[in-house]
Amino acid sequence: MVRIAVEGAGPGEDAQVTPDVVQNRFGIVYGKYTLLELTGEDRSLFIPLHIEGREARLGLFLSDISAAGLEELCAFVFARYPVKSIRWDCSLSSLGRRYIRRNHPANHWKVILPASADELWARMSRKSRYNRRREEKLLLDRLNEGGNAPAGELVMTEYEGASRIPPAVVETFFSFKRKLMGREYGLSPAGYLARYHVTNAYTWTRGERTVAIVFSCEQGQNVFLENLTYDPELEEFSPGFHLYALVLERLIQKGKTALFLGGGEQPYKSRFGGIEDSCWNVEAYRSPLAALPSYAGKIAGRIPGSAKAARFIKRGFRFVRVRSKWAVQKIFFSLVPVGSALNTEKRDFSITVSLTSFPPRLPTLHLCIKSLMRQTMKPDRIVLYLGADCEGIPLPQKLLALQKKGLTVKYVGGDLRPHKKYIYAMREYPEDFIVTADDDLLYRKDMLESLWKAHLAHPEALAASRVHLMKQSGGRILPYRDWLQETGTVREPTHALLSTNGAGSLFPPHCLAPEALDTELAARLCLNADDIWLKFMLIRGGTKVVWAGRRAAMPDEIRIRAEKKQALMDGNLTGGGNDGYIAALEKHFGISLADYC
Repeated sequence: MVRIAVEGAGPGEDAQVTPDVVQNRFGIVYGKYTLLELTGEDRSLFIPLHIEGREARLGLFLSDISAAGLEELCAFVFARYPVKSIRWDCSLSSLGRRYIRRNHPANHWKVILPASADELWARMSRKSRYNRRREEKLLLDRLNEGGNAPAGELVMTEYEGASRIPPAVVETFFSFKRKLMGREYGLSPAGYLARYHVTNAYTWTRGERTVAIVFSCEQGQNVFLENLTYDPELEEFSPGFHLYALVLERLIQKGKTALFLGGGEQPYKSRFGGIEDSCWNVEAYRSPLAALPSYAGKIAGRIPGSAKAARFIKRGFRFVRVRSKWAVQKIFFSLVPVGSALNTEKRDFSITVSLTSFPPRLPTLHLCIKSLMRQTMKPDRIVLYLGADCEGIPLPQKLLALQKKGLTVKYVGGDLRPHKKYIYAMREYPEDFIVTADDDLLYRKDMLESLWKAHLAHPEALAASRVHLMKQSGGRILPYRDWLQETGTVREPTHALLSTNGAGSLFPPHCLAPEALDTELAARLCLNADDIWLKFMLIRGGTKVVWAGRRAAMPDEIRIRAEKKQALMDGNLTGGGNDGYIAALEKHFGISLADYC
């Protein structure tokens, strides 16, 4: 029997999953999830379930569940949730024939750890133990050659906790992987540790030279070896294996019971009594129709040269789809009449939609305004604030025509850039609910209604249509690019969400700190990143953020000519800009964003 054990589970429930390895800890991997309980077979198993769009993911990594139990799980998920497919990795049983499915054979290694290091080494032959000592001596002799540094011993160092792992260790790891495999991770050291859930690092060094590195995830009795690498110049001495053996001894000292090593056929995995399990990566589909795209893709992938052709066709279809969609949208919003754009009913609250723009956007701005005027829930006013760069420039006739429908245009001078979208409206209408919008987006007609429903459910929070989940490692905020972008997994109000306010955010009256409207301070500390500035102002005002969307993606963009788009890009943030603003604001206000993740 399958039942929901915990709805809205998170990291606090991760330790209940079976088995307790990082791949099954969906609270760490995804945030919120549903914890299912499968009873029967003389035991209960707790299995995490994550749903993203029309696809479900089950945490069945190395779970010993029968084919009948897997079918029962699939039946429960398909009956309860409108998903097309269910996927899981490395279950010890394959799915039966009840569903359209693909069982991909795989393998996985594990070492059951003994009670002592002596028992561990007893699993190796006498010759293997001799070769280990001999290779280690030859390695040390090689490192001591040249006399450039005093002779010394090889030392294993353990760093417990991601915050204690020096960035230099991760950079050395990147260097080794680059030389050995040509692998580029494209992550900062902190970003790598967070993405791959590294909790411990082990280095084998002689003096200042690092010989080998092991990264592991140690969250319970079961340990997952995340990665192992070594100095390629010393490959003939097997430095990776020697550090691996030392790590096993250390895990035994700490009372760990098993080490999971992942798939593959690397020779070291079979040492020390390593056990290879046959397992399956499974895709299960609700119906043959739902499985058709996957099967078609698999068949096409077997045709020589199909991968390159598929990429070309995909790019072509995307180009045609985007251009066609934009052409239809442009015609629609240009021709569709606007009826009652503003609220005419008596309400005990007032909503002001506020936005700003600049010259390159003015010719297409009427399209954005029309999408805001066609909302199912009408605002009380729509105000466009224009800065000094728009003064003296005639407004397009299509934009002027919308003033008769309720658009208010105000010139405020100065150059506060994106901050104009909220500062002047909050000053002018301090008791209103302020909804912020960008000038280059076409909004769903229920955007404002969804924001208001989220506000009614969580009146003390800011409701946002699009959010990012901030990430930290070791008490430090990770770079902006390593945050979970456009997430739709966190449903409750939290300080850990950053609202991207151009996609639509509803600010309750007085939800920000008083200094939020200090134009001089905002311009000096965070001129180009209003979202970052407002995040700090929300924290200082004690206001959390809640996601109000039904989907996580950005609203459709209004396309403009390439030269105008480039002009916009030149004025926007480029690589790492947000991180600089975050550092400046943390220093000025004495706030660490990591404390709110």
